[in-house]
Amino acid sequence: MLPKRVKTGDTRGNMGTASRLTTGMKSSAGKKQSAGIMKSSLNLQERPITQQGLSGVKMTSGQGRRRQVEDKSHYIGLVRRKMNEIEDEIKKISVHTEELETVNASYLQYEQMAEELASHIEGLQGELGDYNTLVEKAGMGGDAESVQLDLEDLKEANQRFERNLVVLFESRQDKEATVEKLEIELDQDRQLAESVLHDMKDTERERYLSLKVQNESLINQLKDAQVQMENLNSRKIEFEQDLADNQTKQECLKLYAHLRKLQAKRDQLQAEDASFQDPQLEKDRLLNRVKEDNQEIAQMEKEIYNLEERAMYLEEQIEKTRQGTYSESVEKIQKLEELKKQEQQIDAFADNFETARHDEEVQIEQLQEKITGVLTRLSKNHATLEEPVNTSPGNLEADQKKGKLQTELFKVDQLEKKLKEEQEKLSEKIASMEQEMRTFSDLDTIRVEKNERKKQLLSEKEVAAKELETVEKERQLLDQKVTKMQRDLDADETYSQIKNLEKRWCQLEQVNHALSESLESKRELMDYSSIRHNVEQLLSCYNQKLIQQLN
Repeated sequence: MLPKRVKTGDTRGNMGTASRLTTGMKSSAGKKQSAGIMKSSLNLQERPITQQGLSGVKMTSGQGRRRQVEDKSHYIGLVRRKMNEIEDEIKKISVHTEELETVNASYLQYEQMAEELASHIEGLQGELGDYNTLVEKAGMGGDAESVQLDLEDLKEANQRFERNLVVLFESRQDKEATVEKLEIELDQDRQLAESVLHDMKDTERERYLSLKVQNESLINQLKDAQVQMENLNSRKIEFEQDLADNQTKQECLKLYAHLRKLQAKRDQLQAEDASFQDPQLEKDRLLNRVKEDNQEIAQMEKEIYNLEERAMYLEEQIEKTRQGTYSESVEKIQKLEELKKQEQQIDAFADNFETARHDEEVQIEQLQEKITGVLTRLSKNHATLEEPVNTSPGNLEADQKKGKLQTELFKVDQLEKKLKEEQEKLSEKIASMEQEMRTFSDLDTIRVEKNERKKQLLSEKEVAAKELETVEKERQLLDQKVTKMQRDLDADETYSQIKNLEKRWCQLEQVNHALSESLESKRELMDYSSIRHNVEQLLSCYNQKLIQQLN
């Protein structure tokens, strides 16, 4: 509850309240009053003389009359007046924001209408294109079946384009995956290089860094050389264009080339004159040269023949890959090569079988003799090994000898086991090789099958070549038909109108985009939420201060 405002006229009888002074009066009235005071018995020392005289200081401000007593009620009135002004401003801003919201709502409606109209235009354009195609077909004498065939062709083309798009998308994903994999491998290689560099010695690290700097400098030099080469190539192209445009320079260039040829011929003739010899020696030299040339020609013809055979073989392989049978032929060739290798191994084994067998038997006999000798030694020393152990030096020697003999016996047993295992392996290997010899001995049937398959593939190649020729002719006819249709389409006025409409549509889309951007910028400019928040904070602060002062 605010206190009752005290009036100025009621403070005359109260002590401690100042009366309203006459500072707001006119200066002439002040002069007259001061003149009357001078005539009275007032002492001049009670009012000192200032720089402005006895009439007091003149007010330079243009505010007019203002209150001299600025008490609590005065400040409360000022705060109320400011609050009223702020409320008025808030009302104005709210009205303005409501107007903007209505404008924005209408813009959204317009935007929806524009989108609906754009979709409607797209539908009408599609219908117009369909009608134009129907009119063209009717004008060209087409019927419904031809239109249906064209529709099916378009559907097939669209499906083909979709498949190509899917393939491209999958290939792009694969490439991205490979790129990521390569980046991971590159990071791993970089980390490995850093670890290797960290583990290097100081001298090796310094040498590595120097080589790295040298490599970077060489790379920069290579880049500079490439740039210089590109500049030279561009200059060469410019010079060639200049020569192509200038007939005189072309003739001059031809004359220079002819002059160089004549100079070379002159030098050759001078060299021949300088190296002129006896006719017989010259004849022998020329004969030797002819023989060498003939040998070189024969060698070159031989190489050409080999290269032609190699080219024919490669062409056959390429044709096999085109027909999808390259893998089978390669597998058969590999099998034949493996069979040949195995046959060679079997032949070599059969040739060396007797010698290897004799060597193995001799080695086995030697080992058997060695084993029997060791066993006899063991049997001789067996009686001494079974005697009771004594602490005499002879018994210790016998114990040591016994341990040695036991180790030798263990080694002999192991050797005997190993020999038995090797003998079993050799017998198994011999049996398997004999089985393979029986299996792969019939190579004639494999060669016959290969020749028959080759003849079949050649016949299929001829058939495919004929089909390829027919397909190529059909493709050429279709290309001619497509070019003709494209020319007719370009000459059609409706098609040109559709192009113009599409251009106009693109322009309208650009204008729509620009309008949307400008609207967004205006929305950002008209956003008063921050100002409103600040005003509410100020109002709350003022209210708190007023409550504190009143309390």
